[in-house]
This record gives sequence, C-alpha cells and structure tokens, in this order.
Amino acid sequence: MGEFTLTQIAPNDEKAYFYPNADLSGCTEWDTSAGVDHWSLIDEQKDSVNFDDYVSMQSESALYDVYALPDSSHEGTITYVKVWGYVRSNYVPESGTVLYFLCSPESVCTDVYLSSSIPFTESWSKYSYVWINNPKTSSSWTWSDIDSLSIGLKAQGSAPNTGTTQSLTLRPNGVGTYSQFDTSGDTPNWKCVDDSSSDGNSTYVYTENTSHQIDTYNIEYDTALNGKVITNVSIYAVMKVDPRAHDCPATIKLYLNGSLTGDDFFWVDDDWVYYSKSWAVNPWTSSNWTDGDIQNMEIGFKGRAYIDGQDRLRCTKCYATVEYKETGTIPTIYAAQCYAEVGYTPPIRTYTLSKPHTWSQDHAQNVKTINFWNGTREVYALSRSHKTVVLEGSEYSPDNSFTPCDRINDIRTAGKNGSEITIQDIGMDCLNRTYRIISFGWKLTSMHPQVYDWVLELEDANL
Repeated sequence: MGEFTLTQIAPNDEKAYFYPNADLSGCTEWDTSAGVDHWSLIDEQKDSVNFDDYVSMQSESALYDVYALPDSSHEGTITYVKVWGYVRSNYVPESGTVLYFLCSPESVCTDVYLSSSIPFTESWSKYSYVWINNPKTSSSWTWSDIDSLSIGLKAQGSAPNTGTTQSLTLRPNGVGTYSQFDTSGDTPNWKCVDDSSSDGNSTYVYTENTSHQIDTYNIEYDTALNGKVITNVSIYAVMKVDPRAHDCPATIKLYLNGSLTGDDFFWVDDDWVYYSKSWAVNPWTSSNWTDGDIQNMEIGFKGRAYIDGQDRLRCTKCYATVEYKETGTIPTIYAAQCYAEVGYTPPIRTYTLSKPHTWSQDHAQNVKTINFWNGTREVYALSRSHKTVVLEGSEYSPDNSFTPCDRINDIRTAGKNGSEITIQDIGMDCLNRTYRIISFGWKLTSMHPQVYDWVLELEDANL
C-alpha cells in the first residue's frame, strides 16, 4: 500500500518532567515520615500529591536533602530547568528560618546551587524556581546536563525570640585575670567594687600610675540565663578622679577566652559618673552571645593618672547587665513533593504512516465517522470550519521493519504538541498540504501479528 509522512516543521515548546528515583549518597539529612528512602516520599507525579508522606527537618543547622533523577530520552533545545515542590511549616517563623530549592548539576553534595528563599505558610503550598542556564557553567542546559542532575531542598531553622526583654544584673564575686589597681577600704580588688549601691569613697580601687593599669573581675552567674537568647551585654563602672589635676583616660574592658576587648577611651573628671560599654553580640565571634560566654567572661576597666603624683583615678562600683528573651520553638519544615520540569523546543520531526485506505472531506460524513469510532480516541482541538479531512488506515508490518505501536505513539506525540504538520507522499496532490491534528483514534485489532486500525482527523491550517 505504501507510506506517507507527516512533518512538524516548527514544533511548539514542550515540557518534560523528572521525578526522583534515588537518594543522592550522603546528601539526605532530613527526617522521614516513614522508615524508607527519602526520595520515595516526595516522588509523586506533578498533579498527584500524598501529603501523608513527607520529609521534614527541625534544626538550627543547615540540612540538605538531595535526590537523583532518571536519565532523559528527549531531544531538542532546552530553554529552562524548573524545580517544583510542595512545602509547609508548622507555623510561620520569624526571620532567620530559611528554605531553598537546589540543584546539583553534577550530583555532588558539596556543589549545589540555591534558589531564592522560598516563603512559608502553615498550609501546603506549591512553589517553584527556574534556572535558565546551568548555574555551574553559566551556559545553556544540555540533555547530558539533565542526565547528571540532582535536585532537592536545603533549610535552616532559627529559634524565635519570644516575650519581652528581661534583664539581669551580675556583680563581681572573685579575683579576675588582672588586679593592677590599688585598693582602699577593703581587699581583694573585687570587694571594693561589688556594691549594689555605690558607697563612694568608702571602698574603691585606684591608680596614681601614669602607665595604664587593668582590673578585671569574675562575676556571678544566674541560671535564669540557661538556654535563653541573650540580646545584649553591658558593663558599667562608676569612676572619678580625686585628687584631680587633670581629667584621666579610662576604658571599659571585657575579658573572655584569653583576650581583652579593644580600647574605647573616655575622660574621667572629679564627679562620680556611670560609664558603660555595650555589645549586642560576642565581639570576638560576631555571633550571638551564649550562656557559656557569660559564665566565663570577666568585667573591668583600664585607665591611668594623667599627671604623676597629682591624679588618683578611682572606681567604686563595677557590674554587668545581661538582656535576654525566652527561646521559642524551632519551626518544623515539611516537603511532600519535589520534581524537575525541563522546558525545551523539540527538533523538526517526521513521522510515517501507511497510506490510508479511506479518506473523506465531507463534513457531515466526517462527524459521523468520528462519533461512531469505537476505539481509543484523543481530541487535541476543535474543528473550526468545513475544511477538515479524515484519513482511515491500518498499521501492519509483515516483515517486522517497524513496530505499529511506535507509529501510533508518534502520531499521538504530534497531536499533543499541537503545531502544524505537512503531509507528503500520500499519493493525492490535493491532500499534500499543511494541517493541524484535531483528533486521533486507534484500535488494536490483532496482537499476533500486531495490527492497529486508526482514524486521523485533520484541519486545513490555511484558513
């Protein structure tokens, strides 16, 4: 009977979907709702999600969950890669808790590229992020890139600070690393400055030395700070110069882990004045204060006389205040689905069918033919005019040179793409033109040998 061809010259863009099929070794740090592989809990098809299966995390450390994808069998020019996911949190967290989609172009745990931060809601919500180019190479994606690609999630929780700010006062209770000031009224040095109410000139430490002297003191600790979020540490010193020939320089000092804070001098005159210095974070690490920092730190000051024998720099009181808030619960982040969508422009495609044994251009007859078709049928568009053609034929390969089922699937692919096709070599010049596929029906009439009957409905594209 012979064959004819159908060619898609300019196929419409298409999408391919890739679902996790394995955990990337060493890269699954989240928890699972069941004791199974992580990927199997989030691999549902894009329009079907089981929210009872999920991966989750609750940690102040950054945790990853990364999944391998199957290889591709597609062709064409890739225009983007998009990662989709259904996620939620058990409550909307404060700033500090973050969630990202990620891709690893070479499936390496330490080589991942993050999306922008994904927003949180308490209900399941679907989000996505697009990479137009391969983020590792900054070049267009290739299908070999897709074969090497892994996708997943990264999140890091943060315990919110709750309630109002509270404050504790911590006073000297022991000898510190430095005791270079002299004492007056009591000994050792810390006992001269530990008063809850300043006793002025009754007890104090002093220096008349024109070289800088340092005093630091161990301080008491209050277990109320255990596990709290410490938001500020301040050190106070009540100082004056008496006798005074000149104002004297001094600076507040904090000592921790073998180091003193830097100098930030102020000038002390002949009146008792409260001087202070505050730190919102640990000045050495720039990280939030910990209760261990407070237990180990010493407080104090540094200063000197300005004129030898004529100035006495005094301190009668020194203490620390610690501001803190209660620690809230780290939010739990859940993910029930994660998959990749790859957008691409297919290449020019040519498909082959056996020449039809029946064809029709009569509209009324065509409608009757389609409506009474009793096999499988897919409709891709609605006919808009009388310029339709219905072709009926069969696929059978007596010499096994092709597989009839493959030809049926090829025409289905062309129909789903929706772009125009041209017909050639059908044997009738009036039919060799450009069409759109309106519907395609097929029926398996024999398994051995494999035989398919088909009906192809076309609409003239030149309307």
